Amino acid sequence: MRAMWKVTVCIFVVAILMVPISSMKNEMSGNDVGITKQSEENHISQKTIHLQFSKPYIMESNGYSSLDIEGTNAKICHSGNPALPVYTTSLSFPLGTKIIDISCDIKEIKSMNLSEKVMPAPRPIIAGKNAEYKMDTVYDSNEFFPDNWFSYFRRGGVDENGHKTFVTIKVYPARYSPVSNTIHYAENIDLKIKYIEGEESCKGNDGYDMVIITPSEFSDELQPLIEHKNKFGVSTVLKTTEDIYAEYDGVDQAEKIKYFIKDAIEQWGIKYILLVGSIDKLPMRESAVQCSVFSFKYVLTDLYYADIYDANGSFCSWDSNHNEKFGEFIWDWSNDT
Repeated sequence: MRAMWKVTVCIFVVAILMVPISSMKNEMSGNDVGITKQSEENHISQKTIHLQFSKPYIMESNGYSSLDIEGTNAKICHSGNPALPVYTTSLSFPLGTKIIDISCDIKEIKSMNLSEKVMPAPRPIIAGKNAEYKMDTVYDSNEFFPDNWFSYFRRGGVDENGHKTFVTIKVYPARYSPVSNTIHYAENIDLKIKYIEGEESCKGNDGYDMVIITPSEFSDELQPLIEHKNKFGVSTVLKTTEDIYAEYDGVDQAEKIKYFIKDAIEQWGIKYILLVGSIDKLPMRESAVQCSVFSFKYVLTDLYYADIYDANGSFCSWDSNHNEKFGEFIWDWSNDT
C-alpha cells in the first residue's frame, strides 16, 4: 500500500444505487394515500391522496398578515411572493413511469377577507440588511396566487430500492388575491394521479459491485485497493479514462464517462463508482447558476456522475435545453436536467 501514497490524487466517491434520497421520501404528515387502482385498458393505475386542512389561522404583525394551516408542512419561499402555506409530498414509482394525469377534487371552496396584505417571502441577504421584497406583478394583480390548487414536477432519482421516478406534488390549500385582499381556501382536497408504471429495474446482476475510473497512469497504484475490495466481498474492477474515451461517444469527456457508468449499472449491476484523479486528470462538470438576468456563476460538482437517469428513465444529460449550460438553475427557478 505504500506505493499509493506516492501519488497525490483527489478521490471522489459516487454512490450510484445505495444512497437514499431522504428528501424524496413519501411524507404524508397525517394525510392518507388511498388504495391504488388499476384498469385493464393500457395498464393505467390510479393513486388517490386524501388531504385534510384546517381553517387558516391569521396573525398580523408589522403591517402584514401571515397564515398558518394545520395539515401543511411548508410555506411558499420564492422571494417576493406571498408566503402561503403549502403541503409538499413526493411519491416514488418504478423508473420510467409515465404520469398520464394529476387532478384534484375540492368539495367546497370558502372565502376570507384579510385586513392586511399577506407577508411576502423574504429574499436571502447579508445579515443586517432589509430583507423585505414584493413581486409587484403578483401584489398588483386581482388574480389568485398561485394560479392553481396544486403543482408538480417529475425527476429521476435513487432511494434504498434503486433508481426511481419521483413525482413531487405541492398542494396550496389557500390562494390569495392581493388587490381584493381575499383568500380562497379548501379544507378537503383529493388528489388523483393516473399513471402507467415503468419497468421495475434497470440494474444488471451479473458483474461487479464497484468500478474505479481513473487515468491509466494510476492503474498500478490502485491494484492493492482492488485486491483489498475483492478480498472483503466487494467485487471491483478498474476502467481507464483512455479506454472510455475510445469506446464511447459524447459531447465531451465527462459525458463519455457518464455513458460508461450507465452501461456499468445496466450490464454489471454496479453499486458504487470511485473516481480517482485530480481535476486536471479527470473531467468535472460545472453547474451553471444564474445570479442575475444576464450572468451565471459556475460551480464544480461530481454529482453529475450520480444523476444518471431522468424521470423517463433516459440518459440525463444535464442539458435538456441544449444550450451547453449544464445543470442550469435558471431565472424562473426551474432546473435544467
